[in-house]
Amino acid sequence: PRRCLGRFSERGKFMAEEEVKEEAKEEAAAAPEKDAAPAAGGKPPLVPRIIAAIIDSVIGAIAAVIVGIVLGIVGAFINATLGAVLAGVGSGLVSAAWMGIRDSVMQGRSPGKKFLGLTIVGPGGKPVTREISIKRNMPFIVTGLGSAVGAILGLIMGLLNTIVSLACLAIVVYELYLVVTDKNGLRWGDKSAGTQVVKAA
Repeated sequence: PRRCLGRFSERGKFMAEEEVKEEAKEEAAAAPEKDAAPAAGGKPPLVPRIIAAIIDSVIGAIAAVIVGIVLGIVGAFINATLGAVLAGVGSGLVSAAWMGIRDSVMQGRSPGKKFLGLTIVGPGGKPVTREISIKRNMPFIVTGLGSAVGAILGLIMGLLNTIVSLACLAIVVYELYLVVTDKNGLRWGDKSAGTQVVKAA
């Protein structure tokens, strides 16, 4: 009888330990994953990053100008002022859209960054999705939308249009300032989206 009781006791202890292990596994699986910091790649050289930004800006500017010209011509058939407003609004919206998605159009890289051998790592080292790209580039999206709003405000008040334009310029200058001064080259958008520009492997 004692031997049987000992076996039952050992079996019960074993089963209890297994239950504890299973509960620990379930808790670990149910726990939400925390976004890890971007993979460390060091601060990339400033000049390639600036050149990449210029390339991306030129691409966006070309698209914005084309759309602006088309809308301006269409609006001019109705009214010259309307044509000017449509051109400004259209180009501003296209600029905002391009700046928002540019970092996700080529496998998580913008055309300029890919050409210069740069890439962006997202939270946990994952590729940049469209959602992350929009979040990262929100300051520049605001400037594009600001241009569109400024075109409308130009009809109402020229001075207010100037103020909006200067505010948009200030945002761009501040982002560039952070790229130069931050030890990891993180600008406002990077800190918001949890991303970092690094040299591509």
